[in-house]
Amino acid sequence: MRQKSQLEAAASVIDADIIGSTECRARGITVRGGSPALALCRALIGAGYDPSRPLHVYRGATLALIIHTIGEGAKLTVAEGGHRPRFRRLEPQDWAKVRGTSGQGGFKPTPWSRPTRRPWRSGRG
Repeated sequence: MRQKSQLEAAASVIDADIIGSTECRARGITVRGGSPALALCRALIGAGYDPSRPLHVYRGATLALIIHTIGEGAKLTVAEGGHRPRFRRLEPQDWAKVRGTSGQGGFKPTPWSRPTRRPWRSGRG
């Protein structure tokens, strides 16, 4: 039983790629900005993905960031200031700006975005 639930959890992970410091891609969705992994969480929810799914962000073949749920990641932003950046809750008015007015969360995959498979990441989503 325990092994099956671990396999189910692993299957629900969304894998993303971060490119540079301002772009993140997963499942045909590309976002650009100051905190692209968090913006990708909002885009994935806008595209209809389950907010309870985890997001693993890779830089090349290296796992660089784990976001436990895209729902929690969508609620965060990065505040610059002081000596280092800090996570903070996204303000409600900022969330409204992110969602847009299209009814689909305001996010659309770009035509040049497409899912990629890499041999070293076989079996990942």
